[in-house]
Amino acid sequence: MPSQENALNGLASVSDMLRVIRHGGPAICNIAVTNSCNATCNFCNFARGKVGTGNLRWIDADQFDRALAILHQRFVRYVSCFGGEPLLHPRLTEMIQMAVARGMGPAVITNGWLLPIRLDELAAAGLKTVYISLDAAAMTKHEANRGLNGLGSRIRSATVRMPALGVTPLA
Repeated sequence: MPSQENALNGLASVSDMLRVIRHGGPAICNIAVTNSCNATCNFCNFARGKVGTGNLRWIDADQFDRALAILHQRFVRYVSCFGGEPLLHPRLTEMIQMAVARGMGPAVITNGWLLPIRLDELAAAGLKTVYISLDAAAMTKHEANRGLNGLGSRIRSATVRMPALGVTPLA
């Protein structure tokens, strides 16, 4: 049986969602957290080596919560972090926590290379959805496109653990 506090939180969520729906429904904001990437995709302007070291950028995590407050006020309830490669952002876990604390649903769009290393901390922060970019039906072709040999096995090693962590992988 849910506690009274959980029931009240549920009502606040339902009330909030009804208010959001009256304004057209919950919105999503896609946030480029960096232009840095570890892949060498020839089709991407953010690929490793295409952005000069002096031009690499990282979203300011110290300002992120303030931005989330503005987005929440404007009925945004979902944020997707992408890049470049968002898992390269050293404070991504904190930013996921900030979104969750505001009642927003965070997602990450990644090439998957760093998932085995970062998955546990991101799941603990409240991440529930991971989009893994795939650009070929055959993993060997995909790995060649990305310049990341062994990428398929890294993706599999992370996605096999995701259900137990409450994370949904999408490709």
